[in-house]
Order: sequence, then C-alpha cells, then structure tokens
Amino acid sequence: MLNDSQPTDPGDEQAVAAEIERHGRDAIVLQPAPLPVLWSNVRSFFGGLPRLPPQLTWPARIVNSYYSYFTFVAQIDLSELPAVADPPLPKTGTLYFFANLNKEWLEPDDARVLFHELSSDTCEERAFPSVGATQPAEPWPWLAPGELTPHPYYKYPIRYVPCRSYRDYSLGPQAEQGPRGTLVKVHNRMQLGAFEAAFGPRRTVEEVWAFDAYDASWPFVWSVIEHASRALCEQVTRICDDAPDRDEAFEPVLRSAEEWAESARGHEGLSRPDAATCEEFRVQWREWREQIVAIAGQLQISQSDRSRYPVLAVREEQRPLRDGLLYEATRLSCCLLRDRGGDESLIPEQYRRALDDGWGWHRRESQWDSGYAPAFNQMLGYGEAVQSTPLDRIDDVLLLQIKPDMYGAWWPDSDPCGVIQFWIGREDLANGLFDRVTVNFDCT
Repeated sequence: MLNDSQPTDPGDEQAVAAEIERHGRDAIVLQPAPLPVLWSNVRSFFGGLPRLPPQLTWPARIVNSYYSYFTFVAQIDLSELPAVADPPLPKTGTLYFFANLNKEWLEPDDARVLFHELSSDTCEERAFPSVGATQPAEPWPWLAPGELTPHPYYKYPIRYVPCRSYRDYSLGPQAEQGPRGTLVKVHNRMQLGAFEAAFGPRRTVEEVWAFDAYDASWPFVWSVIEHASRALCEQVTRICDDAPDRDEAFEPVLRSAEEWAESARGHEGLSRPDAATCEEFRVQWREWREQIVAIAGQLQISQSDRSRYPVLAVREEQRPLRDGLLYEATRLSCCLLRDRGGDESLIPEQYRRALDDGWGWHRRESQWDSGYAPAFNQMLGYGEAVQSTPLDRIDDVLLLQIKPDMYGAWWPDSDPCGVIQFWIGREDLANGLFDRVTVNFDCT
C-alpha cells in the first residue's frame, strides 16, 4: 500500500474523504478482557471451552483414519451485541467459531461455525474431545495444567464496542486517482478518528503497563513473590534444557529462586508481605537478573539465543527495564485478587488503572510511529487487507476477524503479522446458513 509524505491539495483530500465516508460500514470491535478469567459464566469469550448444547457436535475431520478436531476460538452470544444497521445479525442465539489449526495453513473449508438459537446459559462446558486436539497455550507457562482452574484452559471475556469502519481499497476513481499517498493518509486519519470516538484518546502500552525491577510498589502480595520466583525458575530451566552443560552454572540461582517460591507458598497468597520482606525480595530479584545475565556472558550464549528468553533482557541506557517476568507474575496476581474476591486495594494504583484501562486500544510506542490505523478483533465492517482476501470478498460479510494477540494462543507457530477472517455470503447470513462460512489466514 502506498505511503508518501508528498504534499497534496486540500481539495483532493476532501473529495477522497467524501468517497471513503460514502463506503463506510458499521462494525463491532471485540475487545478481550486484559486478564483471562479462572472461573466465570460469561456468555461471550475467546479461548477456554465452549458451552455447547448436547445436540451440537465438536467439529472434526477424518485424517488417515483418525479424527482431527478443530480448535475452538470464540463463543459469541448474539443478544449481547450492540445494534448495527447493516447487515442484520440474528438478535438472539449463540455462535461458536472453530478453525482447523492442526496444520500450517488454512484453506477456505477449514472453518466451522455452529449456531444455537438460544443463549448458552443452560449449557455445560464441553471438554476437548481428544488430547490430540490443538489446545490453547497457557499465558503463565510455569503453572501446572489445571493448577488454578478446573481445567487448564483460560477464557477471555469479550466487550463489544460499535465503531465506524472504513476501507482504503476498491473505492473508485474519485479516491484512487488523486496524488500519490492521499488515499492512505486520509483513510488512516478517518479510521483513527473513528477509533478515538469509540475508545477515547490512544495511549501506548508503555504508558499503561510499566513493570520496572526498581519500582518500590511491588511485591504487593505474596502471590507476586511466588509466581515471579516460579517464572524465573521456568526460564532458567528452559535455558538449561536447551544446553545441559549450563546446569552447574545456573544451579545456585535456580536453588535460591525455588527457596523463595517455597517460602511464599507458606503464606496466604493474597495477603501483603511486610515491608522488610518486600525490600529483601526486590534486592534479591535484581541480583538474580544480574547474575543470570553475567552467567549468560560467561557461557557465551549468543544474542539470537538470548532473545528467546525474557529473563536475559538487559537494561537499556537511561530507560527502566520493562520486566516481562514481573509483568506476568503481577498480571496473574491481579487476576487472582479479582477472580477470588480478594482485597483489590492491595493492588498499586498504577496497576489497577492498567487493569481498568486494559480494554482499550493500546499499541506499543513504535507501532504508533507508523501513522497507520490499527486493526482489531472485530465483526462486520471491513477486514484488514493484509493480502487480497477482503477485496475478493468485498460483497460478503466479515463474520469475525481475529488478530495475532488472540490466535497466537492457539496457533503459536503461525505468522505473528497475520489475520484470521471468517466470511459468509449476505444471502447465507440472511437465511442463517452458518455451515457455509469460510475462513482465510492472510499474512505478510
């Protein structure tokens, strides 16, 4: 797609904007909760297990005489959707989205969308029919399967936000024959404006979530100590598993972290440690990080190998360390406090603000630099044209678009710059023929 800073005539931009607006469509953005839920009866969610009625069968395909089960990706309760003008979706009922992620690529018939005319309130969760089915990755890899939940699969509740959707392709000569770069620039400005109208001013992830090892606001509960220690153990164990000759060098750090994790398990996880213990653990954490980086240097672990382990990230000049392990330990502890009715006042203000604001549309600072309008998990409107599929399906309905921040949980080996899109013909949608839905995976 063209992107040129060449100056353009304001009159040309006005004509382009009018053409883009004429083709605008209503869309619904699907915002997953910032944290998964451990126990919940939510009716719309990504991941987890579907609440399927008994008359619906888990989709599968027979491959080499064996059943290859599709991956469940989302459950949408249609009664929770905001009303939009076009096209009309059923006002009640539940859609269940499945994709065949047991392969490297998606063909159009690798989608299954099931429809139940009632809400899923009275339905039980349906377990994976086979241990061989593709299962969602856990956001916290140091946890044992089912450790905090009745099953090992987390679900992310969905919040729906209506939003105007604009396309920057197939708009006709009024928009496409203007000065080079005008269409992209005007489209991005209009789409960003629509997003800001729906979600408020944009912010960066760096503004919302900042986890610095030198920040005195942690650990605010024993759970942070336990899970930060366990996260570090998991990372160090992986480093050693990749090269067993590293075991002896890392063994003192591993043993010390295991002792802290064991000590934390002896306390009520959602209670606050005393100030002296908090300071002692902060000092210990910094020492572990420095020791691990120093050992990696002594063992001559390559930069490419280091990039695979967040624990080997080094502090940038004049910038705080955005500590990925503390980030995940803190998110899990916040999740436990909320999910189990703990005292949320124990959560430091900036973390509580991040949780409350986490439904937003934050991007990393570098992503805003491009000036492009971000894409979202969404229903209806225009799909992101990573390749040509949205142009080829211009007259069809985008039933669901899933971005990498969600599908990466079920398809970790796929391209992180792609998009999964479920499509249905307008007549098929009007007649409720969801068995005719097709899917595509487009990537750069």
